[in-house]
Amino acid sequence: MKKFRFLFLSVLFVFSACEEEDISSPSAPVLDAKSRILPAGDPNLDPNWNWESSQWVAYFTNIGGSIGTASTVNPFFNDPIFGNADPSQIDMRASDGWMLVARDFGTPTSAPRHPWIMLYNKYRGLLRVCVLRTSDLLTSDQNLSLEFDSSVVAPTSFIFTGETEQLANTKTGSLQWMVGEFNLQGYDPTINRQARLRVNIREVANQDITLNGGITLIGVAQPKPKPFGVSNLFEIGSYTSKLFDKLPDFGDNTFKDVVKDLTKPELLGAAGGLIKSFTSSGKSPTYNISLVGEIALQGTMSLSTQRGTVDVYLRTDANNSGQYKALNNIPWGVMRYKSEVGIKVQANYVQQIPMWFINYTTPTGFFDNILGINPTLSSQVSSIEAGWVKFEQDNVQLQSLNTFKAQVLREQVQLPLRPWESGNIGEIIDGILKQFEVAVRITYSNGDVVYNRIPVKRIP
Repeated sequence: MKKFRFLFLSVLFVFSACEEEDISSPSAPVLDAKSRILPAGDPNLDPNWNWESSQWVAYFTNIGGSIGTASTVNPFFNDPIFGNADPSQIDMRASDGWMLVARDFGTPTSAPRHPWIMLYNKYRGLLRVCVLRTSDLLTSDQNLSLEFDSSVVAPTSFIFTGETEQLANTKTGSLQWMVGEFNLQGYDPTINRQARLRVNIREVANQDITLNGGITLIGVAQPKPKPFGVSNLFEIGSYTSKLFDKLPDFGDNTFKDVVKDLTKPELLGAAGGLIKSFTSSGKSPTYNISLVGEIALQGTMSLSTQRGTVDVYLRTDANNSGQYKALNNIPWGVMRYKSEVGIKVQANYVQQIPMWFINYTTPTGFFDNILGINPTLSSQVSSIEAGWVKFEQDNVQLQSLNTFKAQVLREQVQLPLRPWESGNIGEIIDGILKQFEVAVRITYSNGDVVYNRIPVKRIP
């Protein structure tokens, strides 16, 4: 598609034609909230500490440098997302698979800036991080991000998220707990001894913003082929049964993503959305367009300020010199895939129709040595099922893993393309191939369920 030449006649992106609220960052100084060294005998080193009580007492270093104390409600009793009004239904107990990774609630003589605790569910591969919001945070919005320390080889725990960092948004008041949940379902049998999780604590200031102005678009347009349909099923990549339906919608980030850097190309990109109605499927000659009108963009701008970092070694035998490390031997991860699933592709063009016939098949033994399950959990597994996620099909037929492995995929896609539309057939084939995946579901004897998808690749 040829690029448009955009002329901005009356929108001045330096805010001369904009109405906006004050978007200054929080006025509190950025505090050094790095982790402290825990001396031998510190109560926070107790691997058997009971986190299930309804009250948590924590000590923290305040802005003035003195140590304060707070008797707080255990967030799993009242958090709007992770809590439950019925104490018997609270999802944080050891009997449900939760384990204490590490914590620092401070002491009367030494305390962190932000007390925190990490809990991990061995069946579902979920990490929950709770951080106490102390007085140096001025806004009600925060976020917690999780990544791995890059100084050593990181485990493949994020394999099912497709990211190198995960983000959890929170909204709490003073001396309340920020709670974030992260997906660590990827199982890695060779975790580096010095591998370390890193939790970043940020304060977020959200401001409403409105941009008003005029716009003129002049250029040459060419219709863009409509992409092949993608089922809503492909929006669900990984989930665990006890939380999936409780996550709230934190808002529409479309506008925020467009204007986050406040640059002219980003705003022009948003304006380009005005001419999307000119595009259609198929090929046709180019044509000239001219569009004049007014533009009004409204949305939310977010500014974040780093407030602290917590690093925790994953292994109990890490050389940590008093730094935080796992207090218990955590069976990190649930499942993994050793390689992508191989699929053979054969494409034939029948000129008389005209039609492309694309056949996707799997060879014998296509799923052998692909799936790996954390062996420490095998005695608790009730069933392992697998099934194909197919192109433009909503339903996934799951069956026992052995039955699935014994079957062969035979799928045909027919594309009614004219000769001059077949130049990019290779890209079309690969695009369709990306929409085939293998779904895997593990059910445990306690009723917990973990579902993930394994991608595919083209093989000779």
